[in-house]
Amino acid sequence: MEKKAYRGTIFSFKPHVVLEEVPQKKHTGSDTYQFIEDGVVVVSDGVIESVEDYTTYKEKYFDIDLIHYPGKIITPGFIDTHIHATQTAVMASYGERLIE
Repeated sequence: MEKKAYRGTIFSFKPHVVLEEVPQKKHTGSDTYQFIEDGVVVVSDGVIESVEDYTTYKEKYFDIDLIHYPGKIITPGFIDTHIHATQTAVMASYGERLIE
């Protein structure tokens, strides 16, 4: 089993979140997401095993190599799969701009 750990600022949604629960503009705290200033994502055989504060990581996983990304945001499990519906008419059109 291969384990890797990635350290940085962590922003992630918790596993039970559904779209209707995503925080709105004035939301200040939540059970739907977590923001960890100095966090670690532990990955085991390509699957996220844990997302936690660096202090907790040091105590539990001291034997795993750590890849540090200072000043970077890590968004575990986030996949950006969106389109801009107003631009679909010109997708793959030679010489056209997406926004006219």
